[in-house]
Amino acid sequence: MSNTSIQALHNYHQTAKSLNLAKRIELKELLGITEDDEKRLVGLDNEDEFIVILYALEWVKSFSGIEEGIAQVTKTKTTDFFVETVQGRKLSIEVKSSKDHEISFTRNLVEEKEEFSRQHSHECFFAIKLAGLWMLFSSEYILKRGCKISLEKDYFKSEMNEIFGERLFLFQKGLEIVTTYSKSKEGICGIKNEYGNAVRIAVKVNGKRKFLISSNNSSYVFLSIVLETIENAMSNQEQIVTRKDNDETIVIERLKENLFVQFSNILTAPILHTMNTELEENYSFPTYIEEMKKKGHQNLLSRKLVLGALSLFDDEYPIAISFNNKEFYWLKDMQIDE
Repeated sequence: MSNTSIQALHNYHQTAKSLNLAKRIELKELLGITEDDEKRLVGLDNEDEFIVILYALEWVKSFSGIEEGIAQVTKTKTTDFFVETVQGRKLSIEVKSSKDHEISFTRNLVEEKEEFSRQHSHECFFAIKLAGLWMLFSSEYILKRGCKISLEKDYFKSEMNEIFGERLFLFQKGLEIVTTYSKSKEGICGIKNEYGNAVRIAVKVNGKRKFLISSNNSSYVFLSIVLETIENAMSNQEQIVTRKDNDETIVIERLKENLFVQFSNILTAPILHTMNTELEENYSFPTYIEEMKKKGHQNLLSRKLVLGALSLFDDEYPIAISFNNKEFYWLKDMQIDE
């Protein structure tokens, strides 16, 4: 087991992101970073990602970390952090993850986390990420399930919706986004890729243009930001790239099949976009969390902005929303105060 501190791991991780493989290995050897440390880094990334998701969903009143040094000295099996929701519930959160579709724990581990939470008058919950999808379960539920959780059997039992305000949207096939990129012209919305800056975005429904975003028509700029997650998914279903001339390229992306998208995916898309751009190599979830602490809770996208943007689609392209991942309702028919 490594004795490297959490702060030292964060510092290494932040620096290593901007280095090539050879320099990264050199830094790793210099600092004595072990394989156990690398595994801990994966866990830290997931913890930070989950915290950012909770920030984005806006149903958390406060976070408080648990001092690692105290846990090491007292040999206490702590959870990862404490959370107080806007409804006043106090939760002790343990974050676990797997790239697989299922995960298992020892009964002893769950009971130790449960006891720690009880000592601090908090409810014990496990935030679990399986195959990229987040779920939330109480320690009681995990014990009842024999300490085994799977996407297939447990996803719809997750309490993310009830406790943290997660929602599920259904986008039907027929949505199309046509983006014109230019290497020489100034872009809109800050959207750019290898083809240049986005200078014109047309949102179509079943082949008919519904919204147009350009330098001369910026009324729906916010809609392009809201649809970023959906556009990324569309590119995996159908993408057609046409080189117009030496300067402009037209990219057409279409939904050929219905698409389910979590609210948190839409809300955190601008953060992930910033993390993935070449100009922001050192930007990460911890960076964003620190910014949030300094500036206060000011997300680029808010729940109300997203819901308002999606409500612009009418009977021609109704979008459905689910509050429990089971029953769906047409967003256009609802008055949602979130």
